[in-house]
Amino acid sequence: MPEVQLHGFDFENWLKNTFFQKFQISYSHKWDIPKEFNNLPEIPEPFRHLPVSIKTCKNNSPIGFGDALRQFQIDEDFLLIVGFWEQSGIYKNFVAVEAVKIFSNDWKNLFSPLKLQDLQNLDSIIKNKTVHYSEIRKIAKEIKAAFPPTKIVLNQKIDSKEQRRLQCSLPFKIFWQDFAKKEPYKNPDCSLFGEKVPNSFVSAQRIFKPKLKPE
Repeated sequence: MPEVQLHGFDFENWLKNTFFQKFQISYSHKWDIPKEFNNLPEIPEPFRHLPVSIKTCKNNSPIGFGDALRQFQIDEDFLLIVGFWEQSGIYKNFVAVEAVKIFSNDWKNLFSPLKLQDLQNLDSIIKNKTVHYSEIRKIAKEIKAAFPPTKIVLNQKIDSKEQRRLQCSLPFKIFWQDFAKKEPYKNPDCSLFGEKVPNSFVSAQRIFKPKLKPE
């Protein structure tokens, strides 16, 4: 795992060990935590028995959600837990952690008025490797510009190598306004469900590995 992602990995492990019966992630799972593991009394009752999506995000930045087609097709309510961090020297410290229940209809409305076919058409164009990546970037940008505005943001990931993906992100303001339903806050001693979120997740020792001096 890239070192820049260690804070997210550690945050997810802390959540699993604290609230979700130490469930170990498998990339075959649709959710970070399947709903059958979300049943402990430490979780408030309205949030239990829901699949869980875990995200980390730089404070004041959009929250990345990966594949846009998959997100559009979510058809069940879920628990979203987001940890917002700020850089302090070589450390990344969480300054806000929020858990919100997302209703599937509200989530689908983030894409409105776009239809599944709109996303599928754009996705197929982005993944057409018979066309040079620079031309695909231009075409994708033009198609997106012609789409009606949506609350969720579509992000094409196209490079000169193999990357050809249509992803999406949720604006920072929309998360707080539409789902958390409160003003954004910052608290270095933030907590979740009564448990203090540990800081810092990424330490100097994990980023910089000093070379041993020859004897």
